[in-house]
Amino acid sequence: MHTDSFPQLNTSPTESLVIKPMTSLQRISHRFGCAFIILTGSALFHGTAIAQSHASSSSLPDAPQVQIERGLGFFPIVQAPGANDPYAPLSAKQKFRAFARTTFDPSAIVVAALGAGITQPGNSQPQYGEGSVAFGQRVGATAAGYGSATFFIQDLLPTVLHQDPRYFQKGEGNVASRIWYAATRTLVTRQDSGRNNVNASFLGGFAMSVALSNAYYPDRNRNASDAAVRYGEGVAISAVFNVVREFVVKPH
Repeated sequence: MHTDSFPQLNTSPTESLVIKPMTSLQRISHRFGCAFIILTGSALFHGTAIAQSHASSSSLPDAPQVQIERGLGFFPIVQAPGANDPYAPLSAKQKFRAFARTTFDPSAIVVAALGAGITQPGNSQPQYGEGSVAFGQRVGATAAGYGSATFFIQDLLPTVLHQDPRYFQKGEGNVASRIWYAATRTLVTRQDSGRNNVNASFLGGFAMSVALSNAYYPDRNRNASDAAVRYGEGVAISAVFNVVREFVVKPH
């Protein structure tokens, strides 16, 4: 048999398969698609948890009304009783309401602009560069990070894990003990049953927010090292904010 009768395949390297890189539009669509999938899954979990909470709500005390006050006259804070006061947990619906009222507050835009202004001069994370376009991207990234963090930390995980996202002021004892108490509330929180437990809602929720930020952060900041820095900074800032609330905000 002669093989000359079979068609010959041209294996010239100039005609080999070429994989074209993603365009900017495709990359943006991919990132927002990932974010949409994550948030949709989170919403489904949240809906299931609300149904479960309604089924077991008869065994819990009446939940208090969600009240918002202004820390330092500006930051929205969900009011909570003191650490030693009578306790009643928030319902799943009230946890969502607390998240919505603090996240979609006008002050969030100011906070996002301030955060962008702090990171812009030295081109810190997220490293979008300099100029007005980069500043706008920083504002958007800061707002998205704040919104996702509050959703995971104050609503989704507290509902699923039956934990209370509020800060309960110690309000007594010496200064050192109150500072220690406030700073460690990022690690310890209160279950809906009233007992203390590991603050998995904050620790896990903030980790989820940092992971989600990889969907819209620049490629240069989408790595484990930068993510660890963002996570550590967020935990430290939350601890400092708790200390401020311990000595500035009055319990209700």
